[in-house]
Amino acid sequence: MISEKEELLEWRKRAAAQPKGRVVLDLEADSLHRYQEKICLIQYADETGSCLIDPLAIEDMSPFYNWLRDTEVWMHGADYDMCLFQRAWETLPAMIWDTQTAARLLGFRQFGLAALVEHFHGVTLSKSSQKADWARRPLSPTMVTYALNDVNYMLDMADKLMAALREKGRVGWFEEICRHSMERARERYLTGHPDPWRIQGSGKLNRKGLAALRELWAWRDSEAKSWDRPSFMVCSMRTDPMERGPAGTEACFPLSPLPYPQAQPVHGCRTEILPAGRRRLSVPSPHPAPPAFRTI
Repeated sequence: MISEKEELLEWRKRAAAQPKGRVVLDLEADSLHRYQEKICLIQYADETGSCLIDPLAIEDMSPFYNWLRDTEVWMHGADYDMCLFQRAWETLPAMIWDTQTAARLLGFRQFGLAALVEHFHGVTLSKSSQKADWARRPLSPTMVTYALNDVNYMLDMADKLMAALREKGRVGWFEEICRHSMERARERYLTGHPDPWRIQGSGKLNRKGLAALRELWAWRDSEAKSWDRPSFMVCSMRTDPMERGPAGTEACFPLSPLPYPQAQPVHGCRTEILPAGRRRLSVPSPHPAPPAFRTI
């Protein structure tokens, strides 16, 4: 594993010598274990082999991200990776060609990396480290193997996918979708998410329900930050018509809290959150009523 600045500089020479569009990247983060996720591991592959880069051990990652912004790379399912790149270094690769996008354009019903590797190479990848804490050191041999396998088959798989796209006349579509995905990722990073508490189903809530939902979201986020754990470890959230607050207000309640010492009972925050929600009714309606017109 590359864990020293000098080793990273040597890697940079190797990476810069590769032909255009003939490198693969993947990232591992700790989003399942920390409040604010971070890049914990970078997987890299080219025609000569693969390696791992440890960004937690290298204080100055500028040789990597300066190379990144000028390089076309292959990735698989890169939407989340693009978010991580921008949060960490405020940059993206010059171009990301996404094998998942290619597989979907070709009509694959199963387009996850493991399914594609099995289809093209007959290899069954282990998923044992899928939910591992990638911030821990040292990495186990199992985690190292898992991480390298995320990139080891990618270039050959990309070649086969591109050949199929050319045969079907869909290369132009593929390139357009990849470019559009990067544009959307840049826009999301610049604009942010103004109302992250508006979860799926919140559009069905009335104003009091939206206010209660916003208060519960803020409470859950505050708890997660104090624990340094993801929000889902505080409680899950959903809009459930079977759970109604006072005066018929459809509200969100925490479900299935995990057994942390700080965790409250399932409905323990109802007495705190719903009154606060009723007091704070400044949430705009998701569907403003049209103006009324007088009939003459």
